[in-house]
Amino acid sequence: MYPTRSQIKFYGIAILAVVLALVMILMLAPWLAMTHSYLVLFFGAVMVSAWYGGIMPGLLATWLCVVVSGYFFAFATESLDLDLSNITRLSFFSLQGTLFSLLCGALHKYKTEAQASMRSLASSEERCHRILDTATEGIWIIDAEALTEYVNQSLAQMFGYTREEMLQRSIFDFIDESLHAEARIHIEQRQPGIKQQFDFRFLRQDKSDLWARASINPILNQQNEFIGSLIMLNDISERKQTEEALIVAEMRFASLAENVPGVICQYRQDPQGIGEFLYISSGCSELYEIDSEKIRQNPQLAWQLIHPHDLKDLRQSLIDYAATGEQWRHEWRIITPSGKIKWLQGTARSQQQPDKTVFWNGVILDITDRKRTETNFRRIFESNMIGMKFCTSDREITLANQAYLNIIGYTQEDLQAGRLKSSEITPPEYQYLEEQARAEIRQHGTCTPYEKEYIRKDGSRVPVLIGGAGLDDGTEGEIYFVVDISDAYRQATQRKLLENQLRQQAAELDSANRAKDQFLAVLSHELRTPLTSILGWTQIFLTRKLDEKTKAVGLETIERNARLQKQLIEDLLDISRILQGKLRLNVCRMNLVNAIEAAIRSVLKSAEEKSINLEFAIASDRMYENTDYQFEPVNESADSLQNDGNLTQTNYDYHQPEYLPTLKLPETQAATPISPDNLHLTDKAIAPQIHPTFRVSGDFIRLQQVVYNLLSNAIRFTPKKGRIEITLSVMGNGGQGEWGSGGVGDDKRTPWRQGDNSFSPSPNPQPQVLQAGEPVPLFAQITVRDTGIGISQEFLPYVFDRFRQADSSITRKFGGLGVGLAIVRHIVEMHGGTVTAESPGEGQGATFTVNLPLLPGTRD
Repeated sequence: MYPTRSQIKFYGIAILAVVLALVMILMLAPWLAMTHSYLVLFFGAVMVSAWYGGIMPGLLATWLCVVVSGYFFAFATESLDLDLSNITRLSFFSLQGTLFSLLCGALHKYKTEAQASMRSLASSEERCHRILDTATEGIWIIDAEALTEYVNQSLAQMFGYTREEMLQRSIFDFIDESLHAEARIHIEQRQPGIKQQFDFRFLRQDKSDLWARASINPILNQQNEFIGSLIMLNDISERKQTEEALIVAEMRFASLAENVPGVICQYRQDPQGIGEFLYISSGCSELYEIDSEKIRQNPQLAWQLIHPHDLKDLRQSLIDYAATGEQWRHEWRIITPSGKIKWLQGTARSQQQPDKTVFWNGVILDITDRKRTETNFRRIFESNMIGMKFCTSDREITLANQAYLNIIGYTQEDLQAGRLKSSEITPPEYQYLEEQARAEIRQHGTCTPYEKEYIRKDGSRVPVLIGGAGLDDGTEGEIYFVVDISDAYRQATQRKLLENQLRQQAAELDSANRAKDQFLAVLSHELRTPLTSILGWTQIFLTRKLDEKTKAVGLETIERNARLQKQLIEDLLDISRILQGKLRLNVCRMNLVNAIEAAIRSVLKSAEEKSINLEFAIASDRMYENTDYQFEPVNESADSLQNDGNLTQTNYDYHQPEYLPTLKLPETQAATPISPDNLHLTDKAIAPQIHPTFRVSGDFIRLQQVVYNLLSNAIRFTPKKGRIEITLSVMGNGGQGEWGSGGVGDDKRTPWRQGDNSFSPSPNPQPQVLQAGEPVPLFAQITVRDTGIGISQEFLPYVFDRFRQADSSITRKFGGLGVGLAIVRHIVEMHGGTVTAESPGEGQGATFTVNLPLLPGTRD
């Protein structure tokens, strides 16, 4: 085996050391007598060679030193011949060199081995540190005083520190103060050499909790003394959080299970049908009246409580759903130990295992109250006290009781055949109410009751009141309650009508009160004005001497104002009689022309004072086929009226207004011929020219008063140089030519309506349909037209009301009490006639029309 380079170096050093020692001896010999102590320097060379190179270089140096010493110094002759003393000296030298070489070789060997061991140890430590640093567990080494000697990187990261920050710090710096005592106990327990594993809570740098599984091993020296601890930590914070969450969930589940009105359970059933409760909540104590632990130990206790009539169906239901994995739902009854009968509903889902074992996870609820409610509701539904219907979310009727069907006129057969549609029985104008109700149900669960109408099967309509609610959340459909409010609707309508009438009467009463106040003011003015004139002229007569002309003027003024005063009083008396129902008529046959003529003559002077043109026209009429009316000239005077024996005469409480004169009329009245083109009755009409006499049955004085009031009213409100036309004609069927067979004249009127310019206070006359051969009912029509101030459309409906005038300023300007037209209406209606008023508007004049029935006569 060839020597290594290091060995050659060591041998070279040995040779060099011997040579250097020889040179030094030779150099120092002259001065120090080194020839006798040369072995000292040679021993130094041996020491250097043996110490530096080991045993072999030491032996080489020893051998060389012996040879050189023997050759140069042992003998004087510089030969190798040895004597005993030199041999002894060199032998001891050789022995010392050899021993020293052996010793140095051993030391050198030990040193080499120690260095190798140190290198191996360093390598092992480095390898161990690498392993510790790469370990996921935290490794913590502390001394006997609990000071940190070593931590790996994982542990430093667990705590949020660097390794340098944790070294030489007490382990208690990383533990909450409340846990120091517990930590000391764990450390002290390790001193006897006891190993332990436990969960402990540390503090991170950010003061958050670090839960770790700690494994502590004691560190002992060779004397078996405790010098520290090796701690290995596993971070279990997430597991602890999970465990805490699980504990909270378990507590929550236990709380929920205890508060559920039923039982939460897990039931296992083996292929042989034997079952057991793996879990059953404490609610069974209330539901079954048996402790949950007893049922868990003996499941037959629960099965024994099932009602005998429901047991078979329940078992079959479990068998049917065991292998399907579908949700199972079933209802059954139990009889509790106390004798109560309860309805239960089970909901679960099965999980079948490969060995045919079935696990049921579900809940059993007490539905006794719901069943009782369903029973009560069914009784209400079938009692038909109110209408009830069930609808789908798209308004299709699925179920309805008989009361509902009776309301809409359908049958159960119609419902089952699909002939009953919500959209078809609801009128279009109520569809939006249906949509609003459904939206309200979806949002709030119920809807506000509302009124609508249904279209019955026969096409008629019925008013109803509807309220609804959603089933579950409204997605399962809706239920509606329907009440027929026909009677209530009629009552409400009548009530509203009565309320309107009461309001109208209250308004009329208020208006009447105002009219009364205005009337009293007008009456005061109208009574005071003529009295003032009379009093003034009376004082003049008493205090002065007047000539005859002045006296005549004064007396005429006094007479005129006295008559005016008397006329006012007479009107008031007539109104009083009308209000008391004491106005009576002196009825007889009479010629209406005479009454009109008498009234005209009474107002001629007033008309002349205002230069008003007063025209009176009498229209001739035609005889109609199949009529019994006879028109012939007569000679009847207002003061010589002959009472018809066939007519009733009432003379009591009769008073003739004195302002109406008693006239003697001529025997014949000229008639203005007029062609009755607007009068049509039958297809056979003849119209001979005659001079008609307008014969009516009535009170001459009162009819004269009617015409007088109309004329005086027209004169009062017609300006100077105005015109007033009085027309007397014949009309068929109450003067309404468009309703009857026809009539004379060009006026066709209907009773007043809002927007019209005419008004009739009488009820609407109904059209009269005449049969062939029946006489035509004819009426005398008196029309008074003026060119006066006219009547506004607002006041026209009230023109015949008592004490009503369009404006108080009119009273001041034109005078009057506002009772004349009211008297006219009452007298005309007492004669069976009608009176109307019409006006195009203010400033356009007015027309008053009176229709009185003519007396039928015997045709010649």
